[in-house]
Amino acid sequence: MYSDTLQYFAGNRTAFFYGPTKIISKENTIVCQYGWYNTQSQKAQFSKGATLYSDSSVLSADSLLYNNKSGQGEGLGNIHLYDSAEHINVYGQHGKYFQKQQLSIIFGTPVAMQAQNTDTMWLLADTFKFQNDSAHKTLKAYYHTAIYQNEFKGLCDSLVYA
Repeated sequence: MYSDTLQYFAGNRTAFFYGPTKIISKENTIVCQYGWYNTQSQKAQFSKGATLYSDSSVLSADSLLYNNKSGQGEGLGNIHLYDSAEHINVYGQHGKYFQKQQLSIIFGTPVAMQAQNTDTMWLLADTFKFQNDSAHKTLKAYYHTAIYQNEFKGLCDSLVYA
């Protein structure tokens, strides 16, 4: 962990970091300007430019929360997820992540876009669910779903993209 300013409170076992901070682990790297981590509960919050870098994706949001014990995370405000393996950008206002199920849910006017050669495919819905298992990745879009590219357009209640 590299931080401009770090303050640790032994009584409640919480570390606060202020200013530019970079946390490097085996799984990912987190960059933020402010955050805290409780060593006992293993809960953390990262904000002010919070960005999480992993093997093939980058996730940023106004705030990222994570519970290491439960494997659950949450993104709040201006979420942007970029998957470099699939060349997909996803935007939304609220997201949840469930590590055990390899499931991500994004809502709050989510939009997904995938650049394909000379065109871009757009997907809009009320809610996106991303399932990532060992066999394949699946995106499910629910309610008021719209998909379009220059060559086609579609409206439906729900859609599955695998």
